Amino acid sequence: MPKTGSPASAGKGPKPPRIVNVESIKATPPAGTLIHFSKEQWASAIRDIPQGKALPKYGSRLAYYPLPDGGGALQGDCIQNPCEICRFRQRFDPQTMQLVFECLCRPDPHCPEDPPPPPPPASNVCRLVVQVNPVRIFCASNGCNRTCRVSIVRDGQRFVITCACR
Repeated sequence: MPKTGSPASAGKGPKPPRIVNVESIKATPPAGTLIHFSKEQWASAIRDIPQGKALPKYGSRLAYYPLPDGGGALQGDCIQNPCEICRFRQRFDPQTMQLVFECLCRPDPHCPEDPPPPPPPASNVCRLVVQVNPVRIFCASNGCNRTCRVSIVRDGQRFVITCACR
């Protein structure tokens, strides 16, 4: 067994991210997988999404990073409040051909109580959804008593898509 730092273990850094085209998704992609969109797929996916004015303070989001060929890569993550521990989850529904993104959050037991933690947001009442065929991105209710609204905001070189119960 090679020792740490020996030539046999040299050059083994972190694995590059896995990339899969949106239309080829047939099951839940492994954690950390980037979703690739061609230029045409991206235009179709965001066609009906209104421009937002600001980035949200909490919840799930999809970040899209444009590539030189006109396409780009999409990655989901959570915006967590202070005093909160969140993990991002994606799951694919083969019946609807939809990839659903959500944040699963809980209070941080090690959070100082002064100042008191913010009220817990209802972060899962709306979920971000990527429909695989035809390609589109939208917001779906998961108990929202109003309307789930999706929006897109340009943030430097990337685009951020969010969903909120309003």
